[in-house]
Amino acid sequence: MDIRRLATPEEWTARGAENLPGVIGIVFEKVEPTEVIARVAIRKALMAPNGYLHAGTVVTLADTCCGYGTRCASSSRPRCSPTTTCPPSTRWNCWPPPRIPHQRRR
Repeated sequence: MDIRRLATPEEWTARGAENLPGVIGIVFEKVEPTEVIARVAIRKALMAPNGYLHAGTVVTLADTCCGYGTRCASSSRPRCSPTTTCPPSTRWNCWPPPRIPHQRRR
């Protein structure tokens, strides 16, 4: 499948169907150079043992959206050399902030 010719969200969803995005169940609703919208149906297999959504599920969704978005953007700019992943050092906003045991209160 020539990724440069993918046009519809269904084609982008099919692109990852036999790989990790398909295993997770990522479905794309919009893939454009400036915006990617995707969803995942939450199910028990995607949960951590503590009952929360596993971070790997969240990172897989974010990483796939970043990769597909940059591929989509680069297909419209032939000289572009896209990044296909988001850096693992990405700081995710979480609330409430985690407590650090050794941190002193002020």
